[in-house]
Amino acid sequence: MGGLIMPRWLIVILVLFVGFCLLSMAAFIYLPLILQGFVPKVGTVLVYEMEEVKPRVDAALLAEKTVAAINLRLKSLPWSLGEARVIEGNRIEVGVFGNDPSNVEKVAESIQFSGTLEFRIVANMHKHKEAIEIAKNESKKMVYYDSKGEWSARWIPVNKNERFNPQENLVRSRTIKGQEYFEVLVVRDLYDVTGDFLAYARPSSDESGKPAVFFTFNSKGGMLFGELTGDNVPGGNPEFKNQLGIILNGVLYSAPYILTTISDQGQITGNFTQQEVDQIVSCLNAGALPVNLRKVEERSMGKK
Repeated sequence: MGGLIMPRWLIVILVLFVGFCLLSMAAFIYLPLILQGFVPKVGTVLVYEMEEVKPRVDAALLAEKTVAAINLRLKSLPWSLGEARVIEGNRIEVGVFGNDPSNVEKVAESIQFSGTLEFRIVANMHKHKEAIEIAKNESKKMVYYDSKGEWSARWIPVNKNERFNPQENLVRSRTIKGQEYFEVLVVRDLYDVTGDFLAYARPSSDESGKPAVFFTFNSKGGMLFGELTGDNVPGGNPEFKNQLGIILNGVLYSAPYILTTISDQGQITGNFTQQEVDQIVSCLNAGALPVNLRKVEERSMGKK
């Protein structure tokens, strides 16, 4: 009685199947080892120092929180293969893997972007005459404080594309390292709405089709934002409108007029590029860095 003879084509399929299974098992076992550093990595190392660590603040804990925030940002960047870690005291090391120098630049920009967001009323001649007079008389100051020691008004740098009416707002120019900057005075409110209350941000477009950032607040943020805008809708003089300053990373990017109460969502415009919008969205969703960083070193790693 003869044995079973398998067709040649079936043998070929079985051989290919077994080979595929073996390769898959090898990849499953060895790929994690490779990614964990068992092969030389090629790329760039960026070293940062934490700035302005307040007294009685645990610097080590602050560094760990900062590293966690950076790594969250790096994971959200599809073009980046990198990782941050604490190396000593107040220093943080960020490895950017690969040979593309543009990736290094993008990662560095993302880290330098603190990710802070706040909403402030722009000082105007109708409602804030006292604050404006104080700022005029003490023009060299950046921040003005009340009797309780809390800031009541401060100067904010203005994005180069934003314009204000000098008849309504208090604007000044300063020259730093040969470059002229414009600043506008904003006042403190009761609500202190910041990026801490964001639920999420995503890329969007403004009325002209230009890249913009759309954001949504969580429930508490929506309540506070509604009260802030509701307190500043047009009142007895319908021709006068308050402006809401949208301050991103310490710079006022836009100041739309408040026409009605707004509660849970809004948009940030500012003549952005799509790359800038993607970066802003990534940083806002990851959260603000708990401390400012200063780059102190950049070096290559591995063999190119």
